[in-house]
Amino acid sequence: MKNRIGIKSVSVIGAIISIVTIVEGSSVMLGISIPKNIVVPAVLYYNVLFGIVGLGISITLWSNPAKISSLVYSLATLHSIVFIIVSLFHFVAHTTAIESVKAMFFRSVVWIIIAMVTLISNKRANENTVSNDDNIRRSKSE
Repeated sequence: MKNRIGIKSVSVIGAIISIVTIVEGSSVMLGISIPKNIVVPAVLYYNVLFGIVGLGISITLWSNPAKISSLVYSLATLHSIVFIIVSLFHFVAHTTAIESVKAMFFRSVVWIIIAMVTLISNKRANENTVSNDDNIRRSKSE
């Protein structure tokens, strides 16, 4: 039961972060909001696209963590790679805003935590399944 609570919690967190990312990015793309900082279109499109992907992953994670776990790990990895790239562009070339670096760092950390909770939850679920299978075999052999 504890595994399910952890998965449900990170599913909700992932959905909230994804929705906020979609709303913020879309408002800039549509010209509703005009940021005071440097906006790199590729980063903006990435954020909106993978906000939508993150929302889909979060919804599926709620009901079927084992089925979606590889996509959770992939999204955490991808966000981390983009964080590194955005950081390099900021600190080396000065072509992205520090706000973009902070946002990607936050998203990366959140999805890494979601991936860790998913990994632990799936590992425990597999251990319980193996334990139950062993008990069934023992009872049949007796």
